[in-house]
Amino acid sequence: MPIKNTRYSLTSRLGGGSGFQTLNMTAMIDVIFLLLIFFLVAAKFRPVEDFLPVNVPSQRGGGSSLAVEPLEIFVEQAGNACKVAMGNETVEITDSSGRDSLRSVLENVLKSQGRFLSDPVEIVCGKDVLWQNVVGVYDMLYGAGLGDISFRLVE
Repeated sequence: MPIKNTRYSLTSRLGGGSGFQTLNMTAMIDVIFLLLIFFLVAAKFRPVEDFLPVNVPSQRGGGSSLAVEPLEIFVEQAGNACKVAMGNETVEITDSSGRDSLRSVLENVLKSQGRFLSDPVEIVCGKDVLWQNVVGVYDMLYGAGLGDISFRLVE
């Protein structure tokens, strides 16, 4: 029995027609546009890097412009009370009258050390200080007009 040599072409597999088959480009264009929109939405555009205007003092100046050391305020837990130490003075806070005495101590320390309200203040918290005491000290400092307040945690 003779073997018949038959050739199968792509057109005969796709539909057996005699013309050329074309790809549907609409779906491919839709996918391209969806990818384009995805990358436009997902991209994070950064502003162009630029220089910041900085006024640098000249070397000829006689005065020195050193950074001001922060006023350290130590907050420790003492039973139900809270001990606050700044400078050479210590105040124990148990109620609102303790906060008033803390404010007067703060004014005395600022005056004795020649500090201003714009000078930095650093609250140094002990390991076992209650959060409500730290917030009370912070509120008192902020209410007194100090704005540059930072925290240092001690382990």
